[in-house]
Amino acid sequence: MTRDGETLFQAQLRYWRNRRGLSQQVLAHSAGVSARHISFLETGRSKPSEEMVLILADALEIPLNDRNGMLESAGFQRFYPEEQSSEITGPTKRVLEQMMSQHEPYPLVVMDGHYDVLTFNSGAAAVMARIVKDPSRLAGGRLNGLEMIVDPALCRDFVENWEQSVREVVARIRRQVLASPNDQRLRLLLDDLIERFELDPEWLQPDFSTDVEPFFIVRFRFGEVTLSFSTCLTRFSSPQTTMVEQLVIESFFPVDDSTAEACHALAREGR
Repeated sequence: MTRDGETLFQAQLRYWRNRRGLSQQVLAHSAGVSARHISFLETGRSKPSEEMVLILADALEIPLNDRNGMLESAGFQRFYPEEQSSEITGPTKRVLEQMMSQHEPYPLVVMDGHYDVLTFNSGAAAVMARIVKDPSRLAGGRLNGLEMIVDPALCRDFVENWEQSVREVVARIRRQVLASPNDQRLRLLLDDLIERFELDPEWLQPDFSTDVEPFFIVRFRFGEVTLSFSTCLTRFSSPQTTMVEQLVIESFFPVDDSTAEACHALAREGR
């Protein structure tokens, strides 16, 4: 909500500056302008040029989609391409294919910004074939990476440390929702997961008694086999399109020798 007489651009600039914890002086230094100019932009006494909007957005490390929104609020055209299709093409596709290949035989999954699965390597396919209760769910259609770990028809019954893993996932998404308040779809997805699969709402509360690691351990068990992975999410830096910016790459690394050996065995079976 904007203040009386305030334009949306003014509100957006102030919001992102405060979110980054920057004073007008610090932002001005990063943008190469005076603190007085930043003050005038936030109060509406000055209007930004298109170049200035882009400079400020870069200094504030604003996501590309939100940069487009700021440009539009300031009266300019949206600058960053926004693909209507989720199909990965061009150099990005080639890089992802190399990443998936190099990571074999361990799983690697590529998702969009709302964790819908876009593609995965053979290592991921081999593991999923053994830990998905209803294999028909893998045959075409929408597959969401968050739903996979909480849906009983998918992987839930095969996750040994299920509660710990889901708490990690919920906490991770909760942090994203707080960091991206305009992403209504992500917030609705989190609310839907909690309601539909009857997850404990208290898991939304941050646990300050434990350290937040950039990865967590998940253990899958099928038959007599236990696969223990350290899983982490990565994103592309300096993306030039909103779709590439939102890509999420989930890599699974074996925690022990038995998991590594099992992955190699699954790969041999699939040849």
